[in-house]
Amino acid sequence: MRRRRRAGGEPPSTARRARGFLLRPRPGLQRVHGRLELVGVLRPAHVADVRSRACPWTAVRPLARDRQRRDRVRRRTRAATPPRPLQPSAARGGRVGVAALIAAAVLALSPATYVESHQQPDGGFAEPGSSSSPGLTAWALLGLRAAGRPSASAYDYLVAHEAGLQTATDIELVVLAEAATGGVSEPLYEKLVGLSRPDGRIGPAINSTAWGILALAQTRRSPRPGVSYLLRHQRPSGGWGWIVGARPDSNDTAAVIQALRAERVRGRPIARGLAYLRRLQNRDGGFELTSGRGSDAQSTAWAIQAFVSAGARPPSRAFRYLASLQRPDGSYRYSRRYAATPVWVTSQVLPAVLRKPFPLR
Repeated sequence: MRRRRRAGGEPPSTARRARGFLLRPRPGLQRVHGRLELVGVLRPAHVADVRSRACPWTAVRPLARDRQRRDRVRRRTRAATPPRPLQPSAARGGRVGVAALIAAAVLALSPATYVESHQQPDGGFAEPGSSSSPGLTAWALLGLRAAGRPSASAYDYLVAHEAGLQTATDIELVVLAEAATGGVSEPLYEKLVGLSRPDGRIGPAINSTAWGILALAQTRRSPRPGVSYLLRHQRPSGGWGWIVGARPDSNDTAAVIQALRAERVRGRPIARGLAYLRRLQNRDGGFELTSGRGSDAQSTAWAIQAFVSAGARPPSRAFRYLASLQRPDGSYRYSRRYAATPVWVTSQVLPAVLRKPFPLR
């Protein structure tokens, strides 16, 4: 294929800059069809600048036994198109086999490592420049628990701060995190049960009812009220808002779907909820909170968890969107435009990329 020339007649520059760990060809011997051949072997190397012109080892060079074969190999080598550098990015669509696995293995930090790096001396977690809080610590503990790396000191921090929990969702979130890690104290469990209302609500809203069901399901105790309340307040669009009468959104809809699935609800309510979520997926693969808001990492993570909890296959484009938001330090941006609250965002993305819905098992 011919390269297009610019208006000035000059071909575009062939220089390509790649940052981070790449794969650089190195020579090696390999037996092919009964004879030894010298081949290019991919090995990790930290490369600051990669030029697209072929180096002597970017093509396979058999050991020629006569002049004719050697000259033929040289002509093919000079005509060969140089390969593009492989980058350790899950956002690249195709399959590159072993090379992709090697590239992924040399990533500097994982998302779980990034979250762990923001644990404070008191055991809690904080955003950069802030102090520990029970809410963020609960999210961090859930993310690390999903990754198989729970923190005992974070659990102890939550237990020490149970008395200061005030709102229904704060109580439910801490119960969910503690129950997923090491169990819930009886006083905190009784506080959660005491949130139930005669009309089936848990706490004041649809949002708190969904999280109450998830928290109770994580404790593996019965009874678990609230299912009929959630079913009664599904909107005609198939989604749920955070309170009765509120505009539906992806986050609350995904939380309700996970809560209903925790209680083994199937059929039309779940199908309608998933259909609502599908309508909020954008062309970039991400999901948005409400129509017109634009994709973000947390809404995309919630949607993935909802699909997994329902036994449906999450859209592959959603994972590619999340991969496009990951930074070299392992954290995730909130969106392509904003990078706020990276510890919170990364903690919420972790269960989704691991395909683990709530309650964690």
